[in-house]
Amino acid sequence: MPALQQWQDWGQYFEFDGHRIFYLDAAPADNDQRETVMCLHGYPTSSWDWNLVWENLRKNYRVVALDFLGFGFSDKPDHGYSIARQADIVEALLAALNINSLHIFAHDYGDTVAQELLAREKEARDLEAELSDSTSQTEQRIVTPDYPLFKSVCFLNGGLFPETHRSLLTQRIMLSSFGNLFMQLMPVFALRGRLASLFGEKTQPAAGQLDALWAAISYKEGQRVLPKLLHYIPERVEHRDRWVGILSDSSVPLRLINGAEDRVSGRHMAEYYQRVVPKPDVVMLQEVGHYPQLEAPQETWNAFHEFVRANS
Repeated sequence: MPALQQWQDWGQYFEFDGHRIFYLDAAPADNDQRETVMCLHGYPTSSWDWNLVWENLRKNYRVVALDFLGFGFSDKPDHGYSIARQADIVEALLAALNINSLHIFAHDYGDTVAQELLAREKEARDLEAELSDSTSQTEQRIVTPDYPLFKSVCFLNGGLFPETHRSLLTQRIMLSSFGNLFMQLMPVFALRGRLASLFGEKTQPAAGQLDALWAAISYKEGQRVLPKLLHYIPERVEHRDRWVGILSDSSVPLRLINGAEDRVSGRHMAEYYQRVVPKPDVVMLQEVGHYPQLEAPQETWNAFHEFVRANS
């Protein structure tokens, strides 16, 4: 497991709308041309969530991970957070790295960003098809939207459906008008305890792992923006038709790897997914909580790698 400082040293920054966004871009040691995987992390943590599967990812793919605006080592402004803006950041990074074909590996908050990206990709493909029917080839080259091709999307535990999301009491308080005061009064040990409670009973984080998770959250006083970042919860309700609908409308292969013991988005969410998503592809990890990539890294890697190889 790399230390958090080493993780930061491996990364670099690009600028988006005046803000520095942290990311990592790693290729296989043989520098061979491989498939690209982009990792999208969850709330309230960071790209470091992928550290236990990183070596396997790096050996087999070009792997890119970022800290969303407001998270980890990225800038943490006082305002300007939305899922649409985070999707804009992902698109800007892909363009900067000249990546036009990739697989997405998403968790929690990152699931919702991935749903928005899928919706945008479908809109681009639909427009491309419409243009191809109504314009000459020369005109198509001028007006056809340039958008990355998503070859597959693999979700980990997250609020794919607002109706199945079981938010924590702390989240409900932070979303209220008392959110900022709550963060000022809530002791750090209690916040760390809430984070540990998301893990399975038998897969609790080691002290060092929890320290690193919290260090990334609180980098540059990041805990002060945690209530603002929670705006994604009402956004999921507002944009439900778009983000839930794309799970059925997209032609991109989808897989859900689910830690069944997650009380926020565990077995109950996976079972709902199996009922409403056509031809659902679900891998259930028993006795695992909200963070499969940290609690059961080998099983999570195996299920992900198998899925990507089938869709490469």
